[in-house]
Amino acid sequence: MNRWVVKKDGSRVRVYCDTCSIGTHISTKAVGSNQRVDITNTYKYPEGSAEERNVYKKACSKLPRSSSRPRAPDDASSELITHPELFGKFRLAQPPLLGKDIELILTLANLSSLPKSVTVNLSVSSVLYTRTAVQEILKETMHLDFGSQEEKHIPLRIPYGHYGASLTDDKKLLVTALCDVREGVKLLVEKAITLESPNITIAVPPKVEVNKPTTVEIFYSNPLPEPVTDCVLLLTLLGQAVKINVAGLAPGERSKIYFEFTPRTVGAMQLHVDFSCNKFHHVKGFVLMQITPPASH
Repeated sequence: MNRWVVKKDGSRVRVYCDTCSIGTHISTKAVGSNQRVDITNTYKYPEGSAEERNVYKKACSKLPRSSSRPRAPDDASSELITHPELFGKFRLAQPPLLGKDIELILTLANLSSLPKSVTVNLSVSSVLYTRTAVQEILKETMHLDFGSQEEKHIPLRIPYGHYGASLTDDKKLLVTALCDVREGVKLLVEKAITLESPNITIAVPPKVEVNKPTTVEIFYSNPLPEPVTDCVLLLTLLGQAVKINVAGLAPGERSKIYFEFTPRTVGAMQLHVDFSCNKFHHVKGFVLMQITPPASH
């Protein structure tokens, strides 16, 4: 994973290279259950092995020849770029909830015994799950002076009014801080944030019998500080989808519907619920029900 700074003349300077973060945990859903299965070691060769390096070289050879083409993997460019005299990290001050302001703290520390002057270029963008930027939301520059081994904590707030209209269905933001030390060293600190959607709650009776009508309660809500319209619930049961148009919701409003169905087979059954509106889409919830034989009399 590489990060570059593009200068005004179009030239690029790499400020970060990490060969260890990508592909460390690859998972899939187990067949017949909701359990997670780790397939990392069966999906790819171990990082750094001869087989993995050969695959990387082959992939590089397939790329079109251009200035952006990676150099040979045994080049120094494949090594992790580190800055032992400067440390930086973002942390969330509280869980990032959709519809709320996001509070972060950027920690920067001068690990050397010499004072340093650092220019911090902060940027916040909405991104896809691939980290492809969609729209820049916030941009700010600050200048900080650090004494010997001094640590600073810089608060950062991202108001809902800034990011609300720019979110994609992935509900992701990327926060970056490009730290430029006067002597020429650059440090990139970044954090990807996935906003937490409101929960959909499905209340099921204690006992669900085959061939007997059953009613469930489905609770959904609007977490935003503004009203939402065009509200739709999509319910999926045994491969059959039912679309239900529901009334709009006021800011912070919670509502519910009743849904009746009659199970025809004994065993496990899943009900999936997908809630969408004009401001956000695909808030999902599900419940696993065990359908029992009819009670004997």
